[in-house]
Amino acid sequence: MKYISEEVAYLRGLAEGLEIESETKEGKMICKIIDVLENIADTLDDMQDDYDELAEYVESVDEDLSDIEDIIYEEDDDEDLSEDVLADKEDEIQEDDEDEVVRSISEALKKNEDDLEVLDIQDVDDVDDVKRT
Repeated sequence: MKYISEEVAYLRGLAEGLEIESETKEGKMICKIIDVLENIADTLDDMQDDYDELAEYVESVDEDLSDIEDIIYEEDDDEDLSEDVLADKEDEIQEDDEDEVVRSISEALKKNEDDLEVLDIQDVDDVDDVKRT
């Protein structure tokens, strides 16, 4: 926005160089227009400075937010990993328990083979009709 300020300064210098007097109607108007343009240019410069300051602040806040997101999502990833590890361990324990049950049943069947009765289930309509052999 410095460009606008330089242009307004050029217009003021041009008016002074042309010896436009502020006592005439046209001179008063031209001088007043230059004053207004100078005020506008100063306001624009101030606004640009404020904008630059806000842009820096927003960038800083954005970086801080990014750091916080990294921390939070890293913790979520760690928690997800912990949950996955726990679920895997639970599955392993459950599989080990099932294997142990199957082993126990197999051992019990091997020990008690002689004590088991064989059931003849040919053409049986009712459980009471099963012949024991």
